[in-house]
Amino acid sequence: MLELLESLEDFYDDGVMCDSETQKDQIWHIREGISMAASNYGLAFKFDISLESKDFNEIIELTTERVGQYGGRVLGHGHIGDGNLHLNTVMKGFDDMDSAKKIKAALQPFVFDYIKEKGGSISAEHGVGLLKTEYLGHSKSQEMISYMGYMKQVFDPRGILNPYKVLPDGTFEI
Repeated sequence: MLELLESLEDFYDDGVMCDSETQKDQIWHIREGISMAASNYGLAFKFDISLESKDFNEIIELTTERVGQYGGRVLGHGHIGDGNLHLNTVMKGFDDMDSAKKIKAALQPFVFDYIKEKGGSISAEHGVGLLKTEYLGHSKSQEMISYMGYMKQVFDPRGILNPYKVLPDGTFEI
């Protein structure tokens, strides 16, 4: 662990190493509350991406530049060790749909293009779901997507587990 922290010294100014279970629990409580706080603030556009952690700050800053003019604010938190970043863009309130459309257009495909350029993944711990299916090719080759389809067919031949999620239609033929 110490080697990992030393290798990241050039990218981070601050951090916390827990001294007790109580401190660990307190930090996790704060971390778990970030997503809820973002949602309570207003309309949230959430990305669960995977990148080298040295790129976290850059994508947060670039995203902030793209959405700031429309009233969007960016919150980033994640897992330095495994490269998982929760990139949340929030807009105060829920009723300004014109700004929401502009923010979404500024985010997609920008975030996914950045991830492709950096060799990351469009989805880390929460899966591809329905909203990112069309961008799966930004982080997986067509061959890999086909193999994912084959695995889905083996383990879920009736298509009852998360139907229509993860893989685009026509991904594979058996």
